[in-house]
Parts: sequence; C-alpha cells; structure tokens
Amino acid sequence: MSFQARASYTVGILSIVTLLALLAMAVHRSHIAAIKMSSSNNLKQTGLGLHNFESAFKRLPTGCDAEAKHGWMTRVQPFMESSNWYDRVYMDLVWDDPGNAYKFFMRMRHWERPNEPELFSEEGFGLTHYMANPAVLHRESSTRFSEIEAGLSNVWFAGEVSGEYQPFGYPFNWRPLTWPLNDGQGGYGAWSDGAQFCMGDGSIRMVSSQIDRTSLEILSQRIPLPENAKVEVPERIFRTTSKSNPRKVICFANQQDDQKTRRKGDSASCIYFGKDEQPEVAVLAGPRDERTKVGITIETILEQYPSIKVLDYGKILDDEVAETIAMFHELETLVVGGVDLTERGIRKIASLQKLESIFCVQRNELSIQELRIAMPNCNVAVRK
Repeated sequence: MSFQARASYTVGILSIVTLLALLAMAVHRSHIAAIKMSSSNNLKQTGLGLHNFESAFKRLPTGCDAEAKHGWMTRVQPFMESSNWYDRVYMDLVWDDPGNAYKFFMRMRHWERPNEPELFSEEGFGLTHYMANPAVLHRESSTRFSEIEAGLSNVWFAGEVSGEYQPFGYPFNWRPLTWPLNDGQGGYGAWSDGAQFCMGDGSIRMVSSQIDRTSLEILSQRIPLPENAKVEVPERIFRTTSKSNPRKVICFANQQDDQKTRRKGDSASCIYFGKDEQPEVAVLAGPRDERTKVGITIETILEQYPSIKVLDYGKILDDEVAETIAMFHELETLVVGGVDLTERGIRKIASLQKLESIFCVQRNELSIQELRIAMPNCNVAVRK
C-alpha cells in the first residue's frame, strides 16, 4: 500500500473516530438534558403542590410543627397526587414512630433527582434530593404569599441539593443557600453547571455554579431568616445507600379477575423485614371490590410471620378478627381501620402483653373507652 493510500486510510479512520466521539458527546448531552428536565418537572410539581396548598389554606404548609412530628413534604403530599398515602399517616404521631415509620419505607419519585443513585437511608427510609428555603418553610411557619414583599418571582422555595440527603418524611427538610454551589458538602447543586430552583411563582430557575458570592447572597436573603430556634436542625445524620432497598420487603398484590385477563390490582399487602432479616411489619391491604382476590390473608400472615411487631390491618377490628390477632404474641403496635368490639374481643386484645399502641381511624366510642380501661398501659388513639 502506497504512502498516499495509507494516509487516506488513516484520515478516514480518524474521521470515523471523531464522528463517533462527537455522536457520543451529543448523546451524553441529550441524556443529561433529559435528566435535568425530569428534575425540573419534579420542582414544578413541588411548586404546584405548594400553590394548591396555599390556595386551600391561605398559607403555605408548616415547615415543621412545634413537636417536630412532621414536615412540609408530608403535609403537601395530598396536593401532589399522594392523598391515598397521606390518609394512612397519623399526623399526631412522630413520623418515625412504629405506627408511622413503615409508611416512609418507600420512594416518592417527585422527591428524587433521576441521576442520583442514593435512594434510601440505611434504616430503609425513602430519601429526598430537594430542600426548602428556611426563610419560607421552617419550624411553626405559616407563610402567606401576601407576606412575601420581594415578590414571588424573586424568592426561591425549593432547590436541588448535592448530598447529605434526608428522608422525605424527616420534619427538617430545609437548608440555607450558601456559596459556592456544588461545594460537595451537602449544599445546593446537582450539575456541573449549577442547580435548579423552584421560585415562588412556580417557575424554575437554573443558577450557575459560577455565580459570584454577592449575587447568591442577594438571592438567598430576599426574605430574612427568622430567629435561630425556628431554623435550627437537630444533629442527626442519615447514612444513605445506593442499594435498591436496604430492607427486605415481600409484597402480595391483590389481583382482579375478569373473563379475559388476570392483572395486578392497585394495592398490595407487604411484609417488611428488619436488619436482622426478621419480619417486623405486616401491612394488610384489603381489596376495593368483591371481584378482587386478596394477595394474603391475616391467617396466612399469622402462619408464616407470627413474630411481627407491627400489624396494619386496615379494616374493622371486630371480635372474629381479634381472635386471630390475639395470637400475634410479639405484637407491639396495632393499626386498624376501626374498632367494633364486644367484651369478648376486648379480652382477646388485652391478652397481648407486649401491645403498646392501638391506632384507628373510625371508632366505636364505647369500644375505645372499654379498651382503654382494659389496657391502661396501652396507648389507644384515634387518627385526627
């Protein structure tokens, strides 16, 4: 092969390699742009949820209640298409109380940045990759749009953070905006070129990582921070993991039957295991109509997982059900949809020596009163 032919061949190869490299870069940029857009949509959904909340209550959600039971991310869930989940949370209980904690052992996609592998804490709580402006959402806050004198379009409500993620159920999900972005210390930032923020008017603004300190301080101080007691956060560190789920979970989907197909229903019963691989929580999700077959019955749960400590029955606790539940001898927390017991059923439940709490939604006042008398050391509470 002549020198000229070899040169032409080499140039051709280099051209192909260059084109492939450019194509790969274009694909990568397109992929990053798509991920950014997805995260931007999450922030838009957050802004819409906050606006809908303010429209309903004439104020934004409390950033964190005085007792630090729940934060703004839990309170805004009904306005972010998660009302069914929210209806199962006991707002008068601390978020990680045994009667509530398992409800946060899940992912909420609108609180996740798509390119982030850390999705759970080591305890199994679903994480959030966004934080709020502590000047707007803080302890015992009740911010009204009319109080934001700087204008909604000039004040940021929430933004992407770069690390030190927290469970979305944690009551203290706010963080001050500090310079520089992308500092690697858990501040704001998500991309090499900056971070996205949801502004008060619902618009999304990309703030460059090259922004100077003065400009960022102006943005961060459009609303002055309240006193320290309102914005300080406990020194609690959540170790995170990129595992799909650090807790073993077994789900039993309810299934609907018709003449042509058999498909999964819209609910499932679940068994959650602890770090010691022992079953801890059983959630029994009943079917919504008679055509649906339950994934697992309470009798089967008793047979296979008799040592559970938390049982979410979700339906009416009557004498017949009490007979079965009384055989969960390790039970510490019982969650039911309602209570309708006679003296016989009350005796059965009262025989559970380790039972510390009973929570229900509907109530028979007489049954509740008699349960409290029969079990003076057990917290019998009704969901508010």
